[in-house]
Amino acid sequence: MHYYIYPRNWDAEDIALNLGAIDEKITFSFIDDSDLEISLESQKESIRSSDSIILIASKYRYFELAKKLETNGIQNYVDGLKFCANKINTHYKKYLQEQYGTRYSVGLLVTQLPHSEHISAIIAELQNRKIPIVFFVSSEQTYKRYSTEFNGIPVIMSRCDLISEISFVTLMHAMTHYVKIHSNVVSILNPQGLLDPVQNYFYFSRDCADSLIGSRVGFDYIFCHTKKMLEFYGAKLSHLIHRNQLVPVGYPSLDSYIQSYKDVVGNTDSSELDRKSVIVAFTVSITKNNRDVCSLDIETLKELVENLLKKYKVIFRPHPESGKKKFMLEVVEYFSKLYRKDRFVYDETPRLSSELMQEALAIVGNQTSLLQTFPYTTLKRGIIFVKERSIFKDSGLQPNDLADNVVHKLAYTVFDVLEGLEEIQRENLENVASQILQAREREIFNVGCSSEKIVDFFESVIARKKKEEAFDEVC
Repeated sequence: MHYYIYPRNWDAEDIALNLGAIDEKITFSFIDDSDLEISLESQKESIRSSDSIILIASKYRYFELAKKLETNGIQNYVDGLKFCANKINTHYKKYLQEQYGTRYSVGLLVTQLPHSEHISAIIAELQNRKIPIVFFVSSEQTYKRYSTEFNGIPVIMSRCDLISEISFVTLMHAMTHYVKIHSNVVSILNPQGLLDPVQNYFYFSRDCADSLIGSRVGFDYIFCHTKKMLEFYGAKLSHLIHRNQLVPVGYPSLDSYIQSYKDVVGNTDSSELDRKSVIVAFTVSITKNNRDVCSLDIETLKELVENLLKKYKVIFRPHPESGKKKFMLEVVEYFSKLYRKDRFVYDETPRLSSELMQEALAIVGNQTSLLQTFPYTTLKRGIIFVKERSIFKDSGLQPNDLADNVVHKLAYTVFDVLEGLEEIQRENLENVASQILQAREREIFNVGCSSEKIVDFFESVIARKKKEEAFDEVC
């Protein structure tokens, strides 16, 4: 069978890839009016004379494109997203039954960001319990990688609206709120980072941040990593969701960091470490005139790094999503020319290494999640730099929404940062570690077993679904 897909966009390419994976005999052509060679005008005669079906690959332009087709005498068209989803649903329901003896499965939405690694422990736990997995990916690179690495596990490409039409999985676990899930699928948001959703108020205006948080009510459940996160969501969404939709599970990525760090520390003589390095980890959002929305500017960042370099080795690690921004690269290029690589280190690895964390005296940064991960992993303090105090008033936040009094020091000037580091050097490291450990146990849910708790919840959702469907069949 031959299909024309109209127009050529991400959804169209996803349709072609997924249908081709189901049936290798299917062939495709694209229609796109922005390209004269494959426009509707240039292909309409051959389309009319064929028995091919046209798949409209646009959720919001469906009526516009359908009218164009009919105006050109073409009637054999369907909603391509629904058509593809129906094929996917039928094929993989049968596949799951044949391979696993069940139709119940867990969908894992894997982003192309470094955060895709956050689900590795969840994958392992699901496999240990022999619970069927279906991967939903958003890049060709990830599609190829997961298809190869997880041979036999379904991998579905969905970058835009196709995922909202797919209903064969029992539940969908997502780490981004920019996705709409089919109403028949139990949707679960597992937020990225330990500082969610507070960090939104440092990236956007208060109204915009409130709207972003409010948009998450579209999920059936929201996983919470920390007590603070649970309370914050509870307060913000109290009139929109039931409190039981907020599920305290913990954070697998932190568990992974802690285990890796323990392994490194156990094989290192700590007496050989002079702890004369400082990790500098900032993130930026929207920059204008060399200034971030939360008032971080190039000159202040340079001043901070320059002062740190007088006494410490600097490990400069901007957020992976902001590292390529001109804002950060200007700092990297400036200091790379002035200092040797063993004095100013630009770390752009996907994940901060345990070796660098062990070497560091402390971490300095702003509202990036690493300012939470580092202290809770190493039991060493972090210094959170906020240039303008007014951000708290403007956002309606309190300083303790961002910084824990035990875990962090809050700094408003470069001098505050330098003074904070001096205080950290004078502190008793064992006492500090003990205090942060207590804070970790108080604040973070299910440390060391978050993946197990998450999969426990998945199993409860599947059990409920089975019971509901069994009852429906009896009735």
